[in-house]
Amino acid sequence: MTGYGLNNVFCGRWRIAAVAVTLAFAGACASTASGALADLYETDNLTGNIYRFTPAGVQTTFASGLNHPEGLTFDASGNLFVADTNNDRIVEYSPTGVQTVFASGLNHPAGLAFDSSGNLFVGDLSGSIFKYTPLGIQSTFVTGLNHPEGLAFDSSGNLYESDNFTASVFQFTPAGTQSAFASGLNRPVGLVFDSAGNLYEADNNTGTIFRYSPAGVQSIFATGLNHPRGLTIDYAGNIYVADANSGTIFEYTPAGVQSTFATGLSGPYGIAINFVPELVTWQALVVFFGVVLSLERMRGKKSRLSGRCHTLLGRKVRSVNSVNQRMALLFGSHGRFDDNLT
Repeated sequence: MTGYGLNNVFCGRWRIAAVAVTLAFAGACASTASGALADLYETDNLTGNIYRFTPAGVQTTFASGLNHPEGLTFDASGNLFVADTNNDRIVEYSPTGVQTVFASGLNHPAGLAFDSSGNLFVGDLSGSIFKYTPLGIQSTFVTGLNHPEGLAFDSSGNLYESDNFTASVFQFTPAGTQSAFASGLNRPVGLVFDSAGNLYEADNNTGTIFRYSPAGVQSIFATGLNHPRGLTIDYAGNIYVADANSGTIFEYTPAGVQSTFATGLSGPYGIAINFVPELVTWQALVVFFGVVLSLERMRGKKSRLSGRCHTLLGRKVRSVNSVNQRMALLFGSHGRFDDNLT
């Protein structure tokens, strides 16, 4: 937690108090975070299973009986949504594995992604991207595409889509205005953004992972893969790749160093990491808020930090669904306290 500037804020006698806040917050996080924190989920296309992997790589079966599933993603409550592709539907799983049908009547859905408002976007073989509200109300976001596969949102709410048969990645504004972001690819599939706004693309037929800067400058991040498809990223910035034909999930550090995360799979297609309840759990925030209020009573002065805690606890909105968003609300946009306590 020192990265959030505690020692820069509390000086003198307040430095001891800062340590207390840090320990209380970290302890609460450790004690309340569930065992599912940062587990990786994979759609095993040929077996019809969804496998769950702990951060250590321990594999269990989360769900079965699907028909060539592809894309998957989590909402802010930890519910898993899966494109049950050959059954032309989207199925939803509660954190305990209870299955319900979220949407049906599609035409081979593939890529899935949530926006910050909790709307689910689905890339469909019909050439459309459909939008579903949290209540399941469907509308057409865009049409006229050619085999949309991967979907990913940037921090500004723009949607990126890998258009498999046109070998392009298209960008769509929240209003649906389309522009070409990248072209000349070879069956692009998975997409994922890192915290710096770089876009990673799994180029299926070349076995390459390309990285694009926010300005669209392309570089090679990894090569030598065997039909890579799904991509995901963990909180440390490590990239995971579902390498379909080798039956392997590879892990890459931000510097591009490769290791094998899991192997022996049967057509791994989609992968996603469950960050719920994430580092900043609501329970941990309650403990942290209590310590902050105690510090304020000690110094006889209120701080903006307690206001942020109160705001965040009061919201409990589904759109506040990432560590970065919660930290920004709590500590300010620069990732540190700005209360200027002395």
